[in-house]
Amino acid sequence: MNQLSLLRGAPYVINDHIAIRQPTIGEIVQYGEQDYLQLVSNLTATSYDLRFQLDDMGFRYEDIEDFTVFCMMSQMMEKKHTSILFGDLDFSKFTVEYDDESQPFLTDKEQAIVIDKIIYELIASYLRQIHGLKRNFKIAGNEMARRFYMQEERRILEEKIKNNTEPFGSLYAPLVTALVNCGESKYTYETIWDLQIYPFMEAIKQTQKLINYKNLMLGIYTGNVDMKGIPKADLTWIGQ
Repeated sequence: MNQLSLLRGAPYVINDHIAIRQPTIGEIVQYGEQDYLQLVSNLTATSYDLRFQLDDMGFRYEDIEDFTVFCMMSQMMEKKHTSILFGDLDFSKFTVEYDDESQPFLTDKEQAIVIDKIIYELIASYLRQIHGLKRNFKIAGNEMARRFYMQEERRILEEKIKNNTEPFGSLYAPLVTALVNCGESKYTYETIWDLQIYPFMEAIKQTQKLINYKNLMLGIYTGNVDMKGIPKADLTWIGQ
């Protein structure tokens, strides 16, 4: 996952059968932002994300690998839903098989395509990187703490679902508005839709860093900010 390739928006080619493309902001709008975010969430989900469902089924989420979750989720996805990321790859045609060491893998026998744990990790890592996500996983320190937070988090979630009457709030709309209306950005409402997701997210971070840098320099030059103790990374607007 070379950063220049990510910024260029080139597809991430895993093998001869699997390549992940970067959709543009405009394509995400056409697909439906809420559905797109759910798709990415399903493809990168961990057992912690499904801890309540697994608990209801009698499983401890700590004992379930991410790849097992991926096998469950991906097989329920039709090509028309995943094509925005995977083109012609059809997850619904995959079945779970086991190798000689009883390790699971997904296979589309008709197309001779295999997705094992290593390939899954490449897929999940890439999707998280281009969308600015981190792997979501937590483990309690002991069994008592586990029971407490499972009960408390379940209560909070159920209450949130019960009281949630607000419509879906866009994640990307405020970022689009900010980037277009920021004086440091050259994008307009006409041009920003062709920007692919990773360059878009990086443009947001870099613009924010530039603004913070300029404010910091102004504070230093006016004597309102002491340079002592300021991290070196904050003294440049280039980089992460």
